[in-house]
Amino acid sequence: MSFPVLMSSLIFSINGTLKAFDSIVALTNGGPGNATTPLTLYMFQTSFTYGDYGYGSTIALLLTVVCLLVTLVVFRLSRRDLTEG
Repeated sequence: MSFPVLMSSLIFSINGTLKAFDSIVALTNGGPGNATTPLTLYMFQTSFTYGDYGYGSTIALLLTVVCLLVTLVVFRLSRRDLTEG
């Protein structure tokens, strides 16, 4: 009975990991050099620091598609056939 709760927790944690931004900016601002620059921080820097809004929105769309694909993969792997006895 706890399986749906576990699956939703797994999906939220994976998507949260992909979209990490605030803690990285607050702690290291991308690390020494660009050592810890995740996709979200790169998107922010590209859009607002360098002014390349088209490339930044493309990165945001890619991040959205990756999150959607990860969610679909988790759903497919966790799906159980309820028609069998």
